[in-house]
Amino acid sequence: MKTSIKIVAVCLGLILVVGASSPAPAKIYVWTDPDGRVHYASDPEEVPQGILDDDKQLRVIESTIVTEAAPPPAPGGDAVRTAVTPPPVPTSEPAAQAEG
Repeated sequence: MKTSIKIVAVCLGLILVVGASSPAPAKIYVWTDPDGRVHYASDPEEVPQGILDDDKQLRVIESTIVTEAAPPPAPGGDAVRTAVTPPPVPTSEPAAQAEG
């Protein structure tokens, strides 16, 4: 009985992972107002009704949102270190005099 529960749990987990990584379709609504400003919206309810009714003023862009994993680090590269270490600041006194 425990084995079948584990199998079901693994299958559900795989379904969730595959579903979350699949592309999601989206529409972007683009229009220009009378002042010449370009507006973008992802929800048609954000678009003024007069613009929605006029096909010449409204442009709908079909897009697909794809989530991709980051590329692997280059061979021999340090994946954690991203900042450049600045060079040491020169001093006017030699190190021997500063210690003594």
